[in-house]
Amino acid sequence: MHELYQLLGVRSGAADEEIKVAFRRLAKELHPDLHPAHAEAERRLQHVIRAYETLSDVASRTAYDARLAHQRSLRRWRFRANAMTMVTVFALTV
Repeated sequence: MHELYQLLGVRSGAADEEIKVAFRRLAKELHPDLHPAHAEAERRLQHVIRAYETLSDVASRTAYDARLAHQRSLRRWRFRANAMTMVTVFALTV
């Protein structure tokens, strides 16, 4: 799954108005009337709509931000654990 902020092309701390402007720009760009028979544009528009629905609602955005922060901390933890394993293996083999 793409990060919703990246999907809309805004930074993670973006204001509500900035999110709305980005959504409207992408909705105009990807609208099915402009791209008839182009399934990729329609699929991408559906993702943009879901991203906007999530980020425009305060409760949904707060929950999403919490999940995103948790995922990022897990990735950092895994990276550090792998780095320590590599350092230990190197130290034991040298």
